[in-house]
Amino acid sequence: MQGSGSAVPAVVLLYHAPGDNPLYGPYGELMGLPVIPTEHNAALGTKGDIVLADLSQVLLADKGAVQAAASMHVRFLYDEMAFRFTYRVDAQTTWKKPLTPKDGGATLSPFIGLASGASR
Repeated sequence: MQGSGSAVPAVVLLYHAPGDNPLYGPYGELMGLPVIPTEHNAALGTKGDIVLADLSQVLLADKGAVQAAASMHVRFLYDEMAFRFTYRVDAQTTWKKPLTPKDGGATLSPFIGLASGASR
């Protein structure tokens, strides 16, 4: 109802749960960014448990192609072949430290972690 004087509150959904829409990915979205759980984060409720990362600011280097090896001797008694694949890769951020704006204000960084004790 336009013009009746009753305001309609704007609703912004911060988290889209997985399954809401295939566009949100298998783990959902938080503020329009994909949620990606990893085993490398700290325990829930501690510093570093939730991290916002801009992975476009990471430099990735690999050394050669994937190396493959096979052995029929490892599992000979079970009539099985064993395979090993090795891929050498390293990554680091392109930023040496957080950026402090010239006119002051909050520092900027492509990686932000929640402090311990932050309310959830």
